[in-house]
Amino acid sequence: MDSENFPKTLVESVAERLHADMHRRDLRPGDRYMTAAEASEWLSTSPVTVNRAMQILAERNLLVRRRSRGTYVGPEFQPRGKEPRPVDVLHVLMAMDYHDAHTTDSDQLVDAIQLALPGVPVEIHYIPDAESLHSTQRVVNRLLESETAEGVVLIRGTRPAQKLIQEADLAAVVYGQVFPGVSLNCLRHDQEAVGRLMAEYALERGHRKFALLAHSRWTHGDNLMVAGLTKRLSAAGIALDELRIHSVLPDPAVLKATVEDCQTEGDAPTIFFCRSDSYAAGLCEILRDSKLSSAEVISGGHGLPDEPQPFVRVVSEWSLERQMKKMVELIVNQIDDSNAGEKKSYQHVMVPVRLKVMDDNASPKQTRDRP
Repeated sequence: MDSENFPKTLVESVAERLHADMHRRDLRPGDRYMTAAEASEWLSTSPVTVNRAMQILAERNLLVRRRSRGTYVGPEFQPRGKEPRPVDVLHVLMAMDYHDAHTTDSDQLVDAIQLALPGVPVEIHYIPDAESLHSTQRVVNRLLESETAEGVVLIRGTRPAQKLIQEADLAAVVYGQVFPGVSLNCLRHDQEAVGRLMAEYALERGHRKFALLAHSRWTHGDNLMVAGLTKRLSAAGIALDELRIHSVLPDPAVLKATVEDCQTEGDAPTIFFCRSDSYAAGLCEILRDSKLSSAEVISGGHGLPDEPQPFVRVVSEWSLERQMKKMVELIVNQIDDSNAGEKKSYQHVMVPVRLKVMDDNASPKQTRDRP
C-alpha cells in the first residue's frame, strides 16, 4: 500500500512518541532500541504505522535499522540536557604482551582514558601475537558496519595491524611508535632522548662497559632508543663492541640466565640499560646474589615519576591523564575533520622525558629529579 494513504498526523505522532521514549530511557547513539514489532505492542498501534514512523526517524538519522540485527539509536539523536559525546564508543586494541613489556599498568591506562572521555563506553580488545592481523580485522569489520562515531586506540600493535587500521580510514591513534610507511596519529615518548639520557648518565658515572636488556619483541621505538644511545656513546669515543645488546623474554629465568652469561664474559658490564621498569626491578633482585652486584641499573621505561623505584630511570614529563586527554583530542579532531569533509592530516605528538636519579642521602626508593 502506498505510504501516502497513511494519515500523516498518526505516523508523525507515533514518531514523536518513539523519539520521546528514547529521551525517557536516557539512551545514547549506538544503544539498542525496540523493534517495530515490540514498539507496536507497546503502543497498541498497527505494525505498519509503527514501521513507517520508524522509517521517518531513520531518515532523520535518529534511528538506524539493520536487517536481521535490530534497531539502534542513530548518530543524530541528542539526549536532552546533556552535551553530545565527541565519541560514542572508544575501542582499545592492546597487544597481549603489553603487560610484560611496559611499565604502565593496563588498568591504569584504561582508567585514564575513561577520565578523558567521561560517560563514553571503552571496549578493550586483547590482541594475541599469533593472530594479530585476524583479530584486528574482526574489530575493524565491526567498526565499518557501525553508524555511530567510534574511535580506536592501538597499543603496541604490529605494522600489518597499523596498516589495516589506516586503510580502513578509521579515527585512530597509536599509543607508541608508528611504523615507517604508516599514516596514523600517534602519541609517543621521545625514544631517542631516552637512549641519550641513559648514555649520558652512564658516562658521567665513569662507566665504559655496557649491556642493554631489550624486549624479545623488537619495535621501531627500540630502534630509535638504540640510535640515541649509540650516538651519544660514539661521541664519547666508546667503541660499539663495548655495548652488548640482549633481546630478553619477559621471564625471570631468562633474565637470570642473561646476567649469568654476562658474568662469564671477559669484560663484564658495569651498568645495565633496561628497556622497562619491570626488567630493571627483576635485574636488581638478580644482581644482589651475583658477581655483578656492584653493577648499576638504569631503566628507560619512561614510566610515571610518582612511582618510586630502587633504580635510576628515565620518566615521562606528562601525567598519564594528560597523555590520554591528548590521544582523545587527536581522535575527536579526526572525526570532526571527516564530518566536515576536510582532508585528513596526521599528527605525531612527542611526549618529553627526563632523568630521575637516586638521592645519595635518601633510602633506595627515594629519588629526585636531576637538575
